[in-house]
Amino acid sequence: MTAEDVQLFYELAQSARPQVTQASDPRAAFEMLSLRLLAFRPVTVLDPHLSADDLIDASPSAPEADNGVKKPEPPPAAAVSQPTKPQAPPAADTSVVEAPGPSSLEGQAPWYETLAALQLSGSALNIASHCVVESVVEGPEGASWQLRLDESRANLFNERHIAMVAKALSDWRQAPCEVSITPGPVREETPAMRRLRLEAERQEVAVAEINDDPRIKSLVQEFDATVLRDSVTVDQP
Repeated sequence: MTAEDVQLFYELAQSARPQVTQASDPRAAFEMLSLRLLAFRPVTVLDPHLSADDLIDASPSAPEADNGVKKPEPPPAAAVSQPTKPQAPPAADTSVVEAPGPSSLEGQAPWYETLAALQLSGSALNIASHCVVESVVEGPEGASWQLRLDESRANLFNERHIAMVAKALSDWRQAPCEVSITPGPVREETPAMRRLRLEAERQEVAVAEINDDPRIKSLVQEFDATVLRDSVTVDQP
């Protein structure tokens, strides 16, 4: 700092003294004066005839000078520990497991279609119509059929029916067939159940057609009559 700077700062401080003492907040006025002194740097030769106030008003704004006060350095960033990535579990055993063979019923026609092609009648046909096919195993000497009979029909079943169904299957396939029939609960639709379902559906259609007939409607309205559903019968296809 030169002697001229010291003289200038002194004059500026002297001229601003009344402002500091008369300010409502002397501390704030003093801080403002200090900031002005720190920020001021003369750029031209001072005219001794100029007053301190003229110097303050005429002084150009200067960039903030490096007054030797070091700005506090930001604290060093805390070391952030990187989370350890969990190691992947060992790969599961991907050895190929052979898939089971195709179902023994794959490619077989529905039992109701097979039954319609067999030369069965009477009680043997009745028993077979209440069965479902559980498995068909093809062998070098023929096929083995395992049937499950609806347990509600077990009282009508005897060993003679097994022989009759086996003979009908052998004649139809032109190859020896063994048959086993086991009574028990069935979870699929037997040919007998299918026949009853289709008959009920056909009856519903016939009843709807009758109720939509204008002549029937006229009779129902005239005589306050109703159509008895059970009296409607349909021909077998």
